[in-house]
Amino acid sequence: MSLNNLIISQLTDVAGKAFDLDLAVENQQNKLITEVSTQIQSKIPVPLPINIESALKGEIKLPDNFISPEYISQVALAAGIGIPPLITLPIDLKNSVNNTLDFIENILNTTTQVTNTLQGALILLQTPINTLDKLSSTLGAAVTGLKTAVTTIKLVPFPTSTPPGIGIPANILTTLSDALDFLGENINKLDGPLSVISDVIGQINDILNPIIDKLNELNKILNLALTIVIFIRMLINFGSKTTQEQIDEAFQSSIINSIKFLDKISLSQNEISETSLPPSYKEFALVLEYNSENPYQFPQRRIKGTNLETNQIIYNTENGVYSFSSSVQILFDEIKFRIDSLERT
Repeated sequence: MSLNNLIISQLTDVAGKAFDLDLAVENQQNKLITEVSTQIQSKIPVPLPINIESALKGEIKLPDNFISPEYISQVALAAGIGIPPLITLPIDLKNSVNNTLDFIENILNTTTQVTNTLQGALILLQTPINTLDKLSSTLGAAVTGLKTAVTTIKLVPFPTSTPPGIGIPANILTTLSDALDFLGENINKLDGPLSVISDVIGQINDILNPIIDKLNELNKILNLALTIVIFIRMLINFGSKTTQEQIDEAFQSSIINSIKFLDKISLSQNEISETSLPPSYKEFALVLEYNSENPYQFPQRRIKGTNLETNQIIYNTENGVYSFSSSVQILFDEIKFRIDSLERT
């Protein structure tokens, strides 16, 4: 087999490993929904106004006032949790419920950690993959450019561990990384231009893009699950006497806990945040926008880029859809990729 054909074969192997990852992400989403809904349905001793599994699957919507003192009070009184709160719940049962909620929240935070790391890695992977496509389809393309692109691919920080039971199996990420590494080793042996590999690159991109979309959807499910956890905390601990201040404190505590997890896996020591978003990238001015109609307490954001010369507008997501990703760095990497892609079209 010629070296060119060997490299094309290895790119095909990368595409196959990426497909395995796509299936694993979908499986992770299903496992998360099952685990959270099972924990709540089996261990929460009061009737809830929604079916947890249906809500997490998006089959039903939460009431608009779901996380308000008025609605929580209404549900509490219907469940017999009146004034004073928890008059019908023994203290040991209350503690047991809170322990269950702590366990669920830990699963959500850990899954958010892995999801953000993987999403960031895949977004970083898109740029050198597209560079390979651009260089390989150009007659007489310099091999140096290909080597640089694959070197970048090999440096992508795939997460090396995942939560037990829920998460991406480590062997899937390892085999994908190994396939990329093997690809790089053979490109380093190449002394001349590589034959056209656009079709194979297209296969990889056709898999990577849906994975990133699924991870965005998973972020939405994670935030929805955390909203339900906080609702139950208020219901169990404060009942009909729940106040808006207590709700806000619970959300703030959850956000702080989530940030602590995310700090452990920051893709860069100079991680971009809400306050450090660059004002521009190339010829595009950048603005972080919030969805004013977001029904949840967790932020739903997007980055808008406006071309300073042509007034062309581009967002980090298709059609300007707001993202539930908890990482501004990921939103920034997404719009960088989309702006860079304009130059290749």
